Amino acid sequence: MNRKRSLTIKEKNKLLAAEGKRLRCFGMTFRILPTPEQIAQINQTLGCHRLIFNSYLASRIEDYQTNQTTLSVAAFKKDRLNALKDEKPYLKAVDKFSLETACEQVQAAYDRFFAKRGGFPEV
Repeated sequence: MNRKRSLTIKEKNKLLAAEGKRLRCFGMTFRILPTPEQIAQINQTLGCHRLIFNSYLASRIEDYQTNQTTLSVAAFKKDRLNALKDEKPYLKAVDKFSLETACEQVQAAYDRFFAKRGGFPEV
């Protein structure tokens, strides 16, 4: 198996020196060590995010099939997201921006689908 080896930064800088240019790379690596309470909060946030993503996607598909209209992100947030929070109180325990981002990700998935850069969003 012949793999082409990529150049190191030093090797690239030698090649760029003739043009008077130089690469500078800075990087940092972090490792987080969450407490058990933080792990539980992260998992709860991810689960609620997934629930809202799937709820908005299902609502949008159902709305299109019944009314031939598109349910906008703003309409879902205003009408159905608040109702879901009242119905499922654990949604109030997570950050609201995570829930709103889930809706925006569905919209972005639809945009990619209609631009022919991805498949149809799935639940």
